[in-house]
Amino acid sequence: MHHTLTSLFAVMMTITAPVTQVGDIAICAVSEQVSGDQFMFTGHCPRFSGIGDAKAQKSLNAQMHEIVQGALFRTKAAAAVLPTDDRSEQQKAEGVFGYEVKRNGGGVVSLLFTDTLYAGRADTKQAKTGLSFYTGNGEVFDLIGLFMNSEEGMEQINKEVSRQLTERGLVTALQKQNPKIEAEQQFYLTNTDLVLIIPETTWFRREMGTVEFIIPFAKMNRCLKNQFAQ
Repeated sequence: MHHTLTSLFAVMMTITAPVTQVGDIAICAVSEQVSGDQFMFTGHCPRFSGIGDAKAQKSLNAQMHEIVQGALFRTKAAAAVLPTDDRSEQQKAEGVFGYEVKRNGGGVVSLLFTDTLYAGRADTKQAKTGLSFYTGNGEVFDLIGLFMNSEEGMEQINKEVSRQLTERGLVTALQKQNPKIEAEQQFYLTNTDLVLIIPETTWFRREMGTVEFIIPFAKMNRCLKNQFAQ
């Protein structure tokens, strides 16, 4: 993953073009580009309108701004430690932060954030995180919030992940023994699936990057809350 982010910039700009995505609520992109002597940053921040609770909407929009500013800070921090000798003067830290709307319906919004950082000769780092909330009141929920019975739900998830590890031939790529999905695991939702996000270098070697496990809601109907059951 040792390469420039020229193509990634183009992809992010396409995915998060500043148009409104309309479903249960409206989501538009607020974009910013910041550059300095040794860094360049492009960020796309979602802005929500139409959430049932105006106070919660204001809080969520503030959180989104803070997340993007955090990505900008990391880009500047990476630039600050780059070599500054004559042979290294062309090196720059380049950061891109973007999002994808994965679900905006059925009373739920779910987003996938991608934070990519290239810093000189270091390996490109990419972090993916998710955010899901109810459109009626703006309440953010975690993984166990999907289930009527959290213990049963987590048991089903881990059984399915274990099955997929074997089926996809990923067991030999594990660098962590007997990994388990925990309540704080990153995830996002589509209209039909739960997608678990395994960050790079946590379960697998760096070259595997971020790994996702897709679990259809239909496989978990017995313990899902009604708004997620298929």
